[in-house]
Amino acid sequence: MKKYLMLVCFIGTHSFSQITLEHNDFVSVGDTIVEYYERFPTSTIDVGEPGPNKVWDFSNLKSTARDTLVFVDPQDTPFGEDFPNSNIALYSNNGYYEAWMFMNHSSSKLVGNGSGVFVNEKKRVDIRQETVIKYPLNYQDTSSNTTEEDKIVEKTKKGADSIKRTRVFEHQTVVDSWGDIILPKGTFLSLRLKHVISVTDFFYKKELDQWVLLNQSKKNTCIFYQWWTQDKKVKHPVAQISMDEHHKKPIIAKFLPAKPFLEIMKSVPLQTLKIYPNPAIRSTIIDVGVEVSYISIYSFNGQLIKNIKTNISKTEINVEDFASATYFVVVRDEEGKIIGKGQLIKK
Repeated sequence: MKKYLMLVCFIGTHSFSQITLEHNDFVSVGDTIVEYYERFPTSTIDVGEPGPNKVWDFSNLKSTARDTLVFVDPQDTPFGEDFPNSNIALYSNNGYYEAWMFMNHSSSKLVGNGSGVFVNEKKRVDIRQETVIKYPLNYQDTSSNTTEEDKIVEKTKKGADSIKRTRVFEHQTVVDSWGDIILPKGTFLSLRLKHVISVTDFFYKKELDQWVLLNQSKKNTCIFYQWWTQDKKVKHPVAQISMDEHHKKPIIAKFLPAKPFLEIMKSVPLQTLKIYPNPAIRSTIIDVGVEVSYISIYSFNGQLIKNIKTNISKTEINVEDFASATYFVVVRDEEGKIIGKGQLIKK
């Protein structure tokens, strides 16, 4: 069952989210994603506590191992008849087996329908439907799904059912954080999803046409996190971390190249933001005109230089220790929405 749970967690990490995730932020049939991964990562990875305006520094992630994820029409797969209600499928091949994950994607939600794999040239189908995302998805949104699978594991000599296993899957999701994730390719504004998947087996014995509970297994749980950027061309998490259940340490880290921070900032419409004096020598004032929650200052390569929590519309910032350069200033509200941006020149 442990191996099965890990497979569920692995497949589950090909899921989905953003500051506000809309249906057109997800992949389409024909898209291909190259994803790098590191098993039992040696670099320091701290997923930290949930909350707003976080910084996750995963800049030390290093790996040459990669997966190629291809999104295809379900009817073009060997499992088209098994999943007639799916309109997109994720195909992957890790060298040991081919796998397809089947989904139905609409303007209101993303539904997972199950998976199909070939192991030793044998076809295996797992049909399990659950709503993965409801659109739009925002910070602090939650969802939960519970599904059950019955399987007869033993029969009498006469062919009658005698032992049944009911496997219960529980999937809890919460958008628990937003902030900046620092990857080898740069810094990305992101929304984080926390997934908790639990599996419990219940065994029943048939007595006088009634199923009587014999025992149940210990609940096995896996936890994984996903970070989604605001880059609409990515349409896939820029990073994913699967955690060890007992030691709470990362066991799989996945990440992919995405649009650089500077390009993301240029794609955000310019909002009303006054910065003076500018250029600045010792200090500068950030004036948004409305009450704000967070002011972040970045270098042009995406490095976070200063992060301030505030509840006023006009904030004075000491820049005396800043190197002489041009910086990005980003102002956000409590939910992470950008309400102002501008450039600061330090003399």
